[in-house]
Amino acid sequence: MPRTVRSLVGLLFVVALLSACSGKKDASDDASKAKDEKSRYGLTPEQASEVLVKIGSTQITVGEFADELAAQSPYLRARYNSPERRKEYLDSLVRFELLAQEAKRRGYYEQEDVANAKKQAMVQQMMRSDFDEKFKLADVSDADIKAYYEAHISEFKKPEQLRLARILISNKAAAQRALGQLLAAPKDDAQFKRLAEQTTEDTESKAGFGDVGFFSRPEEMTEEEKALEAAKAHPLPLAAVAAAFKLKDLGEVVPELVEGPGGYNIIRLLARRPPLVRTLDEARRNIQDLLRRERRDAAVDKLVSELRSKAQVKEDLGLLSQVKVDAPTGMPTSPGTAPVPGHP
Repeated sequence: MPRTVRSLVGLLFVVALLSACSGKKDASDDASKAKDEKSRYGLTPEQASEVLVKIGSTQITVGEFADELAAQSPYLRARYNSPERRKEYLDSLVRFELLAQEAKRRGYYEQEDVANAKKQAMVQQMMRSDFDEKFKLADVSDADIKAYYEAHISEFKKPEQLRLARILISNKAAAQRALGQLLAAPKDDAQFKRLAEQTTEDTESKAGFGDVGFFSRPEEMTEEEKALEAAKAHPLPLAAVAAAFKLKDLGEVVPELVEGPGGYNIIRLLARRPPLVRTLDEARRNIQDLLRRERRDAAVDKLVSELRSKAQVKEDLGLLSQVKVDAPTGMPTSPGTAPVPGHP
């Protein structure tokens, strides 16, 4: 049966091979469809349906060639704007189709990695056609955008924040001596880092030379921020944060000890973050895109849940511990950029 070539250029060899070897249309179907379409790329429907080249049982019409060319970047479209260059482009399509057919003849189409690539390509195409195209930015109403903005106002209006470092010492006399050294050389970064590394009893911040992150003024902290700080082994007392807001220069140290859980705190100002104020209009596009993605993802999750139920998925999770895969130590465990199966 005659078959057409789709998405032949710009893809990985195996994915393109799969596209070339599946989902092909009969020539009569292409011709009838072309007659129903409006003229594009300067072609009438009849011209678009004309066969430009045949490679065995596979064919490429003039319209398909135009589609492929139009899908390229402006630079490449300009490059292939002469008859000679277009012949070169057509030759590349023919060359690829010949190699694809030969690879299939040699059995590569049946290999496991090729089959997995086809699955991935199918899922990605389904995501684009059935979900990405269904959930559009224009479908997110102004009312929905405003409601999200008002419900998450803390994301768009944030007070001034200070980045602080602390040295925690349980013995008051030792803490006072360390503070005296720092006040004698308030801008000495190396000295503060050395003391933090050698003397602080706050194990959570020791590796970062006492860096404890950003803080808002105590009266402007959210309940969530207060709860997160209180949950730490040695929470920074709010009095220490308030004292830091009286400092003027970066590198400056609060001139007195601040007592708190675990001992006495020496506080240093590392950086300032100015207040953030984003109006509804400024945040509109980001919110619109976020809500569109949330709706799209919710629809995908709903489908997967229904499919799991129908398929009666049964897992023996105890077997996972038997898998031994070498992994470097000391690497971050947060998600990276590698694709995760089932999440196109």
